[in-house]
Amino acid sequence: MLNRLPSSISSLLDARADGHGLPAGLYTRDDVFAADLDVFFRSHWIQIGVECDVPEPGDATVIDIGSTSLILRRDDDGQIRVLHNVCRHRGARLLDPGPSIVSKLVCPYHQWTYELTGELIDAPHMGQDFRKECRSIKPVAFKSIGGLVFACLSDDPPADVDRLEAVMSERLAPYGLKDAKIAFEKDVIEDGNWKLTIENNRECYHCSANHPELCVSFIDLDFGFDPQSLTPEDRAPAEQHFALYEARTKTWEADGFPSATVEQISNCATNFRT
Repeated sequence: MLNRLPSSISSLLDARADGHGLPAGLYTRDDVFAADLDVFFRSHWIQIGVECDVPEPGDATVIDIGSTSLILRRDDDGQIRVLHNVCRHRGARLLDPGPSIVSKLVCPYHQWTYELTGELIDAPHMGQDFRKECRSIKPVAFKSIGGLVFACLSDDPPADVDRLEAVMSERLAPYGLKDAKIAFEKDVIEDGNWKLTIENNRECYHCSANHPELCVSFIDLDFGFDPQSLTPEDRAPAEQHFALYEARTKTWEADGFPSATVEQISNCATNFRT
């Protein structure tokens, strides 16, 4: 997919040197952000919520991925569904941002009315030859994996999500996330490019200086280090930590809780590590 990018973006990708950060333009340019949305957010599986976001039939919540608006909701049979938040008539948004409770999905513009499953049931004044069955709300590919809801906007979602589903369904099962309840919610808006947020999350180089309270129960070396550059003071706790982790992993596995590291991070569309 990257080979479809304009040459001006491809040249930025080619300019990246091993062991260095990305060129600044990949964080700041509007055309790059548009390409990010196309290459990553519209083509891959994205976690959009949890099942307990919509605990009861009729519960719905709106999630935006770029300019695409989705409805995560639970129908009358208790099943999770993900639909485009777009009326099939003139493209109006069906629901406002945030959570809501609905018995039917009614377009605020011309009052087209849909079942929670997405089927069009009423379209006033459209004539006798109008076929409602051809105007259902467009569904979105999704999977609930252990109570975490993933969606993919592509018409051809990456099939290798099946391994993520197989691995994580078993690992998440003991937590009972499908039956969880939301106790507190907070929106955190990052004032910066999304790649900076991901980079910060995937390394702990900054943890000891910026999150000392986290390091009481968490060792920053878990996120990677150069063994050759460890000081004797750092090497001792690192070796102790990883020996303890190996022993605990064997105990957890013996007790029926899969815990060994599983990675799917190269030569694949769906990346994960657990």
